[in-house]
Amino acid sequence: MTILAHPPGSAPAFEMDLGRVWHVGTKGGSRKASSIHEVGLGDLHPPNKREVGHRLALCALAKTYDRKDLVYSGPLYRHYFIRGDRIVLEFDHVGSGLASRNGQPLDWFEIAGEDGKFVSAMATIEGSTVSVSSPHVPRPVAVRFGWEQLANPNLMNREGLPASPFRTP
Repeated sequence: MTILAHPPGSAPAFEMDLGRVWHVGTKGGSRKASSIHEVGLGDLHPPNKREVGHRLALCALAKTYDRKDLVYSGPLYRHYFIRGDRIVLEFDHVGSGLASRNGQPLDWFEIAGEDGKFVSAMATIEGSTVSVSSPHVPRPVAVRFGWEQLANPNLMNREGLPASPFRTP
């Protein structure tokens, strides 16, 4: 199993780490546990090791010991579609539903138009999807989430497992 955290260093290093999130998540025998809420910039060692260990234990129980009754991952980006002036995101591992960790509006979402420039966006949970928009982007083409080293986003599933950072194609 692998713990993927925000690495210290520059933005390119962060983007390389996100590439590893995708790579590990697609390998048959590999599992990952997000530590996005547990690690600070410049510190790969989470101070709350119990929470990261719990996430890894859920992965092991579900995938190695075939426990079908467990939600073992936070939401993972699956697909998006454009609906007018917004992008609607679909996720795997929604569990019993999507939620905001702190009860506040969803944060750390950005949206871009055809010019490729990302701006801060409003994101709302709609059932098992998230709808993302900005009045500054009337024709969106891409969304990214948690795309900074200091990001501490609040999107999670109701089981309390955080969503992993992503960028739409």
